[in-house]
Amino acid sequence: MASASYDPHLGAGPSDDSVILLDDDSDSGSLLSDDSVLPDYERDEKHTEPAKSLYEACARNEPASLRRIMERGVTKEEANELDINGRNGLMLAVGKGFIDIVTMLHVCPLIDINHQDNDGNTALMIAAQVLSLF
Repeated sequence: MASASYDPHLGAGPSDDSVILLDDDSDSGSLLSDDSVLPDYERDEKHTEPAKSLYEACARNEPASLRRIMERGVTKEEANELDINGRNGLMLAVGKGFIDIVTMLHVCPLIDINHQDNDGNTALMIAAQVLSLF
């Protein structure tokens, strides 16, 4: 019978020289982890023109542009434009803490507040995760 230290199906295990990675304090399962694929929302470039779409206004944190866009009216497709992670403007604004944008989006009936991104997160779940950081 095999002993607890050796199992022919598993092999000998790590050697004494191996680096132990179990003490890693990273939260790789987090919404906001370093290994998340997030678009670069914080660009160094200065925008000379106001945002042209609802999502762009959310990404730039431009409440004045968002107000103008919502006053002219938006389509359902524009209200639910997604990034590469499947996040809409509301989810982006919540994750970045753009409170003025989130407040303004509250009155837009076309935004799907229950939309799930590619990882299954909703805007509320993202908000809860951001609040847990404080």
